[in-house]
Amino acid sequence: MASDVAVCVFVDGEFYRTLVASPGMLEELATGHLYTEGVVSSPADIVELSIQDARVDASLRRPVDVLEVMMGKNLLLTTACAASR
Repeated sequence: MASDVAVCVFVDGEFYRTLVASPGMLEELATGHLYTEGVVSSPADIVELSIQDARVDASLRRPVDVLEVMMGKNLLLTTACAASR
């Protein structure tokens, strides 16, 4: 079983967020996270997703101000396991 790692997500070259996750299926994790957090309105808005080690770089169809997207959001998100303790 793989240990969780810190996964740094960048949007159009700008740091967006660090997620803690298992190192498998990072493309699906990043796509789902960007969609559910409102960074993109559809997974099709992601033109390219490149993954190297624990770094995910997303290139979007339209420019997005990641600081504006993050305003008013809780920046500390826990997993269900951590939240139950």
